[in-house]
Order: sequence, then C-alpha cells, then structure tokens
Amino acid sequence: MSVLHELAEVIGHDASIKLGQHLGGVRLYIPHQMTDSHALVALLGLDLAQKLSNYYQGEHIELEREPVQKA
Repeated sequence: MSVLHELAEVIGHDASIKLGQHLGGVRLYIPHQMTDSHALVALLGLDLAQKLSNYYQGEHIELEREPVQKA
C-alpha cells in the first residue's frame, strides 16, 4: 500500500490528495504532539493534523507525487 493510500485511510481521500499536491516528493516528519504552529496544521487543520500525529507518532514518511485514485 502506498503512503498516500495509507494517509487516505487515516485522514480521508481529499486531505491525502491535498498533502500529495503540496508536499509530494518530500520526506516528512510527523511529530508525536502536533502544535498549532506546525505546517500540517496550516495545511489540513488541527483535527486532521492531530490524526496524523496519533497514527504516525514521530515517524518520517515519504510522500509520493502521484494522486490517489478514488475507489
């Protein structure tokens, strides 16, 4: 499963596409605790950014550039 497909399961299809469009091709650190000043909060909002933080808990992820296809 690709990272964007995994992201779609965690934060939803539209938000994962948004991440891929804005940060595709980047190795991204997802902190244990999300703060209001984090770039992911600005891009996705605190609720979705916190979902990423809860799921990945301090991991680095490699975002692909290609979009996820809707099933």
